[in-house]
Amino acid sequence: MLKPDAYNVIGCDHDDVTFSDLKRYQQGVSRRYHDNLQELLRANNMTQFKGRCLNTGLCKQTILSGLPCDLGIPNIFPLDIMHLINLNDPDLLLGLWHGTIKVYPPDRLEL
Repeated sequence: MLKPDAYNVIGCDHDDVTFSDLKRYQQGVSRRYHDNLQELLRANNMTQFKGRCLNTGLCKQTILSGLPCDLGIPNIFPLDIMHLINLNDPDLLLGLWHGTIKVYPPDRLEL
């Protein structure tokens, strides 16, 4: 969240981000998501669609967008959940299931 020292990249030259900045950004994020999604879906052709993808940061609906109730998308998807279910858990569980899990001191393999 802190900008590196002597970091001057055009378009990325913002001040440090604080927790209060994040809290302010979170307000209305669900409404902005739905508004951006509607804007994306109103594209009349592929050129408009691609341009709107760039402007909104969206590329398609989620599979949960088709449910009749609102789950608070995107609030139900923390940013790093991808790492948990795609990187961390499989690595841990596969090692555990195959008996090849790495052990670091002070843990031991013996029971």
